Amino acid sequence: MRLVRSVQSLDSPVMPSRRNEKAILMLSRCLTITASLFVLLLCLTLPASSGAADWIISISTEHLRSAFDYPDARLQPLIRATVKFEQGLERQSEDERKLAEAGYITEEAIPSTLYEDIYYSRSIPVGLRRFNTLAIRPGTPGTVKVLIGDSQFRQEEAHAAANAAVRIFLDAYLKKSALRMIVVTKDDFDLFVDGMQRYGFRRVQLSTQGLISAPIVVSVRSEPVGRAEYLSYGF
Repeated sequence: MRLVRSVQSLDSPVMPSRRNEKAILMLSRCLTITASLFVLLLCLTLPASSGAADWIISISTEHLRSAFDYPDARLQPLIRATVKFEQGLERQSEDERKLAEAGYITEEAIPSTLYEDIYYSRSIPVGLRRFNTLAIRPGTPGTVKVLIGDSQFRQEEAHAAANAAVRIFLDAYLKKSALRMIVVTKDDFDLFVDGMQRYGFRRVQLSTQGLISAPIVVSVRSEPVGRAEYLSYGF
């Protein structure tokens, strides 16, 4: 009878005792908590762009004098807005350097790269030629720098630059990247702000506490310093 019982115990699945079952559950919870803490610590100490410096997107405009240069041409003045981007790396700590050597950080500096050319006629976008994807790192902040050409169509160029800046604002938003500010030459500051208002942005004032309640706000600064505006969208 004892032999038969031993054979039956081998054929049936081994069921842990209640005490062993509690121990297994406690060990499983401890391992889960430990793993969660490790992932949280890793996320806090090593964000996706731990070594990334701020990105810079430059917008420069130019009047294409020779384009469509024939009688009754309706696309003149034709303005081209050229958009480039770049992103460097901040100096890494010793721990970050070791992790980079181990392959946990694979970031590299991004040199000035041509992103796209946007073509405008009478401040209306009429064409786009994209050369590369916008490879700024998600979650990193940056600045847009605007350089407006010196042609006789400065207002059209300023409006083209403003439209390109609005498009870049949306591109950065899709990458969850914050736009710190837009920097424009001091002589073209008013023309550029007027262009931003043409595309739905409005001037806003700081409250007495130095805060702005609008959900979407863009800071525009002049270079050299001296002019500044806060623009909100749709409010």
